Amino acid sequence: MKLTYTVSEASKVLGIGRTKMYELINSGEIKSIRFGDAIRISKTYVDELINPSTEDGQNYANISTNTK
Repeated sequence: MKLTYTVSEASKVLGIGRTKMYELINSGEIKSIRFGDAIRISKTYVDELINPSTEDGQNYANISTNTK
């Protein structure tokens, strides 16, 4: 089971370009792990970016925005 993604893998999962991913990493918007020249992004972190949760554990997508 994979615990980290390469920059290319994470950019594909997130649906953004590799160059944009590097920009986000360098700006600090995307958290990354560096091992010498290698950059890795935690799979758990990417999963949380895709499917964020509120503090009480509810998924944002499940929150109703009905404004009757």
